[in-house]
Amino acid sequence: MSEYANGNTFDYEGRQSACQHEARRVVRYEHGGQVTVLADTFEARGSMRRMT
Repeated sequence: MSEYANGNTFDYEGRQSACQHEARRVVRYEHGGQVTVLADTFEARGSMRRMT
């Protein structure tokens, strides 16, 4: 599931990282199909939502 992902990049091992806007997190897609959450909070403020 893409969760409206963009901001894609690849690391030196060929794994894709993306910002998932719907889920409000940064993830990495592993070679075996697993999804690793790299960030889902910022400065202990809960979900990474836009500050207004």
